[in-house]
Amino acid sequence: MSFIHTDAGDTTINAAVLGLRCRVFDWLQVVGNLPLLDLRGKERLACEEGERNVRYNSSGVGDANVMGWLALSHLLAGEEECDVEAPEDEEQEEVEGFLDGIGAPSFLFGAGVKFATGECAERSRDKYYADRYRARYTGERSISDGAVPAHQQLGTGSTDLLLGVAYQQSFWGFVGDASFTFQHAGDENTIGYERGDRVFWNVGVKYTLHRAEDCRELYVRGGISGLRIIEPDVDHSEDTTLLGPQEVGDVADTEGTYNFYGVSLRYDITDRLSLDVGFQLPLGTNNRDSDNSFKWQCSLTLLYNF
Repeated sequence: MSFIHTDAGDTTINAAVLGLRCRVFDWLQVVGNLPLLDLRGKERLACEEGERNVRYNSSGVGDANVMGWLALSHLLAGEEECDVEAPEDEEQEEVEGFLDGIGAPSFLFGAGVKFATGECAERSRDKYYADRYRARYTGERSISDGAVPAHQQLGTGSTDLLLGVAYQQSFWGFVGDASFTFQHAGDENTIGYERGDRVFWNVGVKYTLHRAEDCRELYVRGGISGLRIIEPDVDHSEDTTLLGPQEVGDVADTEGTYNFYGVSLRYDITDRLSLDVGFQLPLGTNNRDSDNSFKWQCSLTLLYNF
């Protein structure tokens, strides 16, 4: 289970993510996640009384996802069983040199589905009246059904395909890892909103600060991650403006690249239970004012291995 707090400026997100990792075979594991969200956001809109903040509060289940990961190579040397010791004669035959300390690489291929389990059509009465005012008196394009902005909904309303690859390898006491996940968005949801395809990536290095005889570890990990929105979101709903009903079309601020850097500390409380604490910040000032980014994010994860 993970507890995540995200400060995104106009939106604050508190999430409890229920996760399950099941090793079906030595070469196949299935990972599932179900987020429970509490979203508190605001939007400054013009209305008959002048500009004011319209606030949105939503709580409930977000979009669940399930992925299967297939091991394409042997486990890296640093993850072998601790209770298996090499014979003394083999240890003496190890060749010293530059390549010593480099473990075998590990590659994984993943495929899965993100389900439309979260609410995507939340509406606000205050937003409705503000939208009608803008459409009637200013001629500006504005959704006129009072729908809460897409980034402040609990879910996307689409069933998406997930494809991923992951890599891990040890280097002289360090362990490097990288992962890439492609998310192909499904069709538009029930209120006419269609999300663009996305690519998520993560590159990092971990270092073991302490390793006990029973394989329990204390390690720190640092890395950078990113989100690349390949194409902008499209709003197929109709606006009622001075020019008559019009489709909104491409949604502003829903494409581009957003990068982050972070650090985490993990400790194995027992041979099955681990605690992970992490902190992330945006990489570059251009991320801070986007709906796809955040000012800062912290997480607390309890992981139990079955």
